[in-house]
Amino acid sequence: MMFFQRKSAPQALRGGLLAAALLFAVAAAPATSAPAVEPGASHPGGGSASSFSGMASGRGANATDKAWSGAVYRGANFSSISAQWVVPTLSCDSSSFQSSYTWLGLGGWNQDKALEQLGTAQWCKSGKAYYGLFAEFWQNPPIAGDGGVYPGYPVSPGDTMTASVTKLANGQYRIKETSSRGWTYTKDGNAPGSYQGNLSAEVVHETPTESTGVADLPKSNDVNFSNIAYQADASASTTLIDMVDGSGNKRDLTTSTGSASINIKWLAH
Repeated sequence: MMFFQRKSAPQALRGGLLAAALLFAVAAAPATSAPAVEPGASHPGGGSASSFSGMASGRGANATDKAWSGAVYRGANFSSISAQWVVPTLSCDSSSFQSSYTWLGLGGWNQDKALEQLGTAQWCKSGKAYYGLFAEFWQNPPIAGDGGVYPGYPVSPGDTMTASVTKLANGQYRIKETSSRGWTYTKDGNAPGSYQGNLSAEVVHETPTESTGVADLPKSNDVNFSNIAYQADASASTTLIDMVDGSGNKRDLTTSTGSASINIKWLAH
């Protein structure tokens, strides 16, 4: 299994406000069974802090990153985040391995090196598209999303996913995801180490960083996060992030279509 390189803290941030709150219902957390199908070599999960570059705050331009597109909410202690998205449809026009992750989470920004996250994994192997559950208490290895298709949790393009991460009274975090197919996945746990794990909240579409650099991003339709809501102890600022390639060219344009929706429109893959 390969894992992410650690990145430095963001250099510049774009301000904004998202005012929303949501309390989540909780349920018992079943364990995830081993993958029934291993279509290709294992690949890293979606957990990583990220290093945004570019602009001074308030100029109206998005931050940029080689691995992330989406939004980061910061400046508060977060106790939950939730959102919905539709699983993107991949176009696998290459025989090379390509992967992306669509997820939400708490933590993982700047020096908070703990990240509780879940979502979906999408990858191309030998020209064929695969889809699966993704869950992780980073920097632990992925619970799901390591190149396997998990029994009881089928994922297909066009599925609507509703996910949440909630900090519990006992200090653990509950990750919960429900599919329009009818299944629900929940698990309680903590990221390793003494980091706080809730100094930011994120909705992200990612191509994972490996020890050799950034993985190939598979082509897909645009990605939209809707019904975004968080619970925090203060109003938080919003950083929108555009993904760039190795030459600094933008791969997408991320926009906020209201306080509860983020759209990722692809310019180039």
